[in-house]
Amino acid sequence: MKTWLVALTGSIIGAAIALYAAQLFWMRAFRTAIPATLQSLEEKQQYSSMVSLTVLNRLEAGDEPGAKHLLAREVARYHRYPFDQPESPQRKQVLSLIEAARPKSATLDAELRDRAP
Repeated sequence: MKTWLVALTGSIIGAAIALYAAQLFWMRAFRTAIPATLQSLEEKQQYSSMVSLTVLNRLEAGDEPGAKHLLAREVARYHRYPFDQPESPQRKQVLSLIEAARPKSATLDAELRDRAP
């Protein structure tokens, strides 16, 4: 009985030490990953805001062709240059939306044709 009690106590103490060590490792990993992810999200939001602001300013100034060209160029960049996962389901869905919009927008169609890889 004493042998089992010592083995059980040792197992519990070992599991607690292992859990504590794993917690230290993962907490350190999360502390470094979370700020990098937030920074990336902030940069993406800043970029999309600047594109939107530029397009809005062009529209307010009456430069509709320039605004369309800027938007079409951004869509064409996404269409041509996959950064992360070129075969992801989300990317495939967006590409199908782009292809569906292509016949409706002469500016987008021209941008996709002109800058074909």
